[in-house]
Amino acid sequence: MPKLPSLPSRPSPVLRRPAHTSGSRRRDVLAEINTANECLLFLVSAMFGANRPCQRTGGSCSKIGDLLTFLRRRFAEEERMMDDAGYRPAGLHRAEHRAILARLETMHSTLECGKYDPDAVLAFLESWVIDHIETHDKPLGQYFAADMDDGIPAPRAPRRDSHVVAH
Repeated sequence: MPKLPSLPSRPSPVLRRPAHTSGSRRRDVLAEINTANECLLFLVSAMFGANRPCQRTGGSCSKIGDLLTFLRRRFAEEERMMDDAGYRPAGLHRAEHRAILARLETMHSTLECGKYDPDAVLAFLESWVIDHIETHDKPLGQYFAADMDDGIPAPRAPRRDSHVVAH
């Protein structure tokens, strides 16, 4: 199986304060970003973690296809939030979304269900998720938290021994 390369890191973008976003809306957006990231970490672990073999063999991997569907929807919502708030680094963030979607589309079309190393896919996805949170979502959260006393909580690293995320 070909080695799954990780996506390159990018420097944190320059931030400016949200223009027309109320304090309660900013809190809602922060909660939504954190919830979506925890959900994504859970999904990746649950879908590709230990004891989660493919239910079928052959053809495009349905788990990668399902992850693509989830990410397309999630990214569309996140991009709408960035646009609504006038987030200047939205273009870089959007480009990162397009890059992982393209990578996953390639994986979906080339990896045959049940005939690839799920541990390699899990390691690649976990690495990408953590990098994306740190490089793109955390600065986005800090942008929305600009006028708030409490900041965005740090993302939790996934646990390899379980697909349950500790709270």
